[in-house]
Order: sequence, then C-alpha cells, then structure tokens
Amino acid sequence: MKKQAGFTLLSTMLALTVLFVVLSLTTALVQLMNHHFQPRLDSQKEVQLFFAQTANELHQSTSVLNTSDHQRLTLIHSEGVISYSFLSPGRIVRRVNEQGYEIVLQRVAGVSFQTTDDEQVSIHVTDQQGRDFYWTDRLYLRSDADERQSTE
Repeated sequence: MKKQAGFTLLSTMLALTVLFVVLSLTTALVQLMNHHFQPRLDSQKEVQLFFAQTANELHQSTSVLNTSDHQRLTLIHSEGVISYSFLSPGRIVRRVNEQGYEIVLQRVAGVSFQTTDDEQVSIHVTDQQGRDFYWTDRLYLRSDADERQSTE
C-alpha cells in the first residue's frame, strides 16, 4: 500500500502537465492559422468593397469610357467626371474632375477595365498573392443624347 500512496498525486501532476502542453500548442496553432488566413479575407473584403463603390457610381453615371491599355476607367456623371486609374506601386486611384487622389484599392498586381457598348463594365483585379477577382455590371442611366440616337 505504501508504494501506491504517492502514485495518485504523481499521475495527476503528469496528466495536468500533458493537458497544459496540449492547450498551449492548440493556442499557438489557432493564432498561427488566424494569422495565415486573415490577410486573404481582408484582401477579399477590400476588393468587394471596391466593386460595390464602383457599382454605385456606375449606376449613377450616364456614360462610361476606358483607355486602350485598359488601365483607366472614366465614368461621366451628372456631377462631373470620375476616373479610376491603376498606378504602380499596386494602387487603384479615384479622381473626380482630374482632381484629388483617393486610393480605393491597394496591394494590386494588375487590373483590367473593359467596356462594352459604352454601357457594360467588366473589371478584373489580380492581387499581389495572384488571386483573381472579376466583376461585371452595366449603366442604369443614359444621357439624353444617347436616348435620342436610339429612338431615331
């Protein structure tokens, strides 16, 4: 009996030691996973926000244009001309009436603005991790000159 008297205390201490080691490893693993996946989610949310803001301005525009190199999108708006340009180092910048410098998206490896029939806009964004994001939308409003041409 005397040999087993300290065994219960020793086994309890050993079990608690194993439990604390497992808990500390689990905590470290969770922090590592959170650190690994967080930038991906942040980048995705930023691109989705950029697409939502661009859609809002597109829906209020009367005409849309892009440059031949597909690096600049111009929206003709009742309040002025809004342009989105891809500038290195990895930024998409918004300007109103060629004034200001609002960075609307960062950490971008490339962007392509496409327009179809001056009504539909497609944007392809590639982030610096190589992930591709696509968005397509169309104008809701048209200018009076466009409406007169289509009725004639």
